Amino acid sequence: MKIKIYFALLTIMSIIFSCKTEKLKQDNTIDIVNKSSYVDGINGILKKYNENNSVVEIKNILFDKEGLNEFAIVTFDTKLKKNMSFAVKREFNDQGLVADEIFVYCEGSCTSDDECGLDISLGLPKTVTCSCDKCKMIYTHTNPNKINKINSNNGLSFAKESYKKTFNTENADDVSIKSVMFIENDKLSIQEITYQDKKGNKSAFIIANAKVKGITADGTALEVAKDFVVDCTGSCDCRERFFPATGAIECTCSPCKMTVTEIKPVE
Repeated sequence: MKIKIYFALLTIMSIIFSCKTEKLKQDNTIDIVNKSSYVDGINGILKKYNENNSVVEIKNILFDKEGLNEFAIVTFDTKLKKNMSFAVKREFNDQGLVADEIFVYCEGSCTSDDECGLDISLGLPKTVTCSCDKCKMIYTHTNPNKINKINSNNGLSFAKESYKKTFNTENADDVSIKSVMFIENDKLSIQEITYQDKKGNKSAFIIANAKVKGITADGTALEVAKDFVVDCTGSCDCRERFFPATGAIECTCSPCKMTVTEIKPVE
């Protein structure tokens, strides 16, 4: 059973940077145009669930940008709720335009006085979790070139398919996403999505986007700049593992079965 995904490169980098504390910077410089781009993306998601809901005001943006990648926490008021927060992960092309966009947020209610919201763990890698078990995480991968149309298969649908194969069942109704980990290096962009059922059974899969040629999954080359779900399932301690030196994604033990599925955007 897969419990956690390990990457050799991350272990080395964690050791090197273990004494470094990374903080998101408060935005005082993002102009109206860039703020509008956040609003457009968030509104596209809000309206998917309630046509009458939309952003009223952006309260704050905390961001961290390195190279062509940007990670931000956007806090805003909507017509239906105040002080909502989305985690937004973006990748830009060489012309400075958004080439890829991921939105993560939590909704629901906690049993204590704490509000349902995002907990962020920074450093290497960045991890987004919900603040309590009653929170439901929504993971949405959008296509900015299609006016923020949401891919027909989102994170939860992939999680349910992975759950069915991992736990050999057809019922995945109570599965929810618990956390998303963002992993970046010069060869590959990865989101590790961990999910769980109401009994506490937990597993994970990855969404991989190759930045260079030569990245393979189970011996099959991943086309550059396309997203693929990579999922290892089996009876052993089965999980996905990336080898930076060779550019290969492999399963950790021989009884594992790997499936690789391209995520195709809505036309």
